[in-house]
Parts: sequence; structure tokens; C-alpha cells
Amino acid sequence: MTTALIVDEAQELDADLLEEIRLLTNLETSTHKLLQNVLVGQPELDTTLDSSRLRQLKQRVAVRSRLAPLDLEQTGTYIQHRIHRAGCKIPAETLFPPETVALIAHYSGGIPRLINNLCENSLIYAFTAQTTTVTTDFVRDAAIDLRLVPERLRSDPDPPSVASVDPQQLITAVTEYADNIRKEATNQQSTYSGPKLRPW
Repeated sequence: MTTALIVDEAQELDADLLEEIRLLTNLETSTHKLLQNVLVGQPELDTTLDSSRLRQLKQRVAVRSRLAPLDLEQTGTYIQHRIHRAGCKIPAETLFPPETVALIAHYSGGIPRLINNLCENSLIYAFTAQTTTVTTDFVRDAAIDLRLVPERLRSDPDPPSVASVDPQQLITAVTEYADNIRKEATNQQSTYSGPKLRPW
């Protein structure tokens, strides 16, 4: 049996605490390690681990893995899965039509946490409007509330519907915007204080 220590949001740990975690890797028998350490965090964790002060910890890292943002298809599958797990009786494609999913992918940059926030707030708009379909207007309003839309673009029309755009072109467009959206979203998500509904 393998015992693992999993540390989430590890980018928030200071160098002294990370050094204490490194010392835990010294626990071993003559044949194997007694504890496996897993550090999970935002991209800032890479910068922390690359610092000269933590070079010994960096040398102990056996595997580094980075999760890429979800693409358009994966975003749709992710939303469908969450709806199914919630036990929703409304079909996912009715609740979140393809053009709505495309806009969520666009504004979230494929980051699951932001997808959750957009879906959660869009559902609140749909509930207020007493409708079982989340429209692109609801998503855009939610994105503006979450400051995922740059101020200079908040009065612009919505991006084109997926019905009028080739899917591959849309995926390419989402990818091009992802870096800028992710940077802005990272600055905003730490200040988000909106409602936290489940299962999102």
C-alpha cells in the first residue's frame, strides 16, 4: 500500500513549508519510500519550484504534469457530465444549447473553475427569467458580472453563433483568446464573491 500526501493550492505555500514537505521524502525503508508527495497548484507553482532556494525540492520532483484548458468539445462534455451528476431531468442540450456552450468556452478560456462560475450564474439568470434554456444573453451577462469581458468589449455584440461558424474555426478562435482571457480571469477569480450553488 502506498501512502500519499496531496497538497492542493501548493502555490500558496511559502519556501519554509515546502522545505518541510521535502524533508518528508526522506522517510523510507531499505526498499521503498514510505510517503509519496503530490503538489497540486496554479502555474505560479512552477515559478516557485524553479527558485534557487528550493533547488533540492526541485531535484526530488520525479514527474511534472500540466493540465491544458478544455477545448470546445471538452467544455460541452464537461457541462453535460455535471448536469448528469446533478440529476437534472432537463436534457443537457436543452439547458445549454450548442451556441451557449460555445460562448461559455469562449469566455472561460476552457478553465473548469470559470466554466463552473459561468454556468452557475447563467442558471441564476435562467431561473429569474423562468426558462429552462440558458441563452447566450444570459452567458454574456454572467461573463460581464464576473469581469470576464474586457470593459472595452462590453457593449460589443456577442461573438457569432456556432451555427454560422465552422467548428474548427471556432476552436481556433477560442484557443487564440484563451491566454488573454485566462490572465484576466486569474486576476478576477480571487475577488469573486458570488453565490456558490451546488453541484457547480
